[in-house]
Amino acid sequence: MNRTGTLYRLDFVSGKSYIGACTSNVTKRYKAHRRNALLNNSDHPVYIAWRKYGDPKLVILIKNLGEFGLWKSEKEAILQY
Repeated sequence: MNRTGTLYRLDFVSGKSYIGACTSNVTKRYKAHRRNALLNNSDHPVYIAWRKYGDPKLVILIKNLGEFGLWKSEKEAILQY
C-alpha cells in the first residue's frame, strides 16, 4: 500500500525546532506528542523542551508526500533546519 504523509516542524520559543514526519493525521500526531510530553516523564529532548517552554507552534512543511519521499525529506529537513 502506498501511503502518503506530512512533514512538519515544531517551533519552540527557545528558537529550537523539532522535525517530524507522520503518515497519520498531523493534528493527531501533535496531540500525541503533547500527551507524551505532559503525561509521561520521558527524557526525550522534544518532550523536555515541551515541558520547559510550553506548546510549540506546529508548522506544516510538506503535505501528501509518498511514504518513501517522506522519510527522505525528513532527513533532509533535519539537516536544513
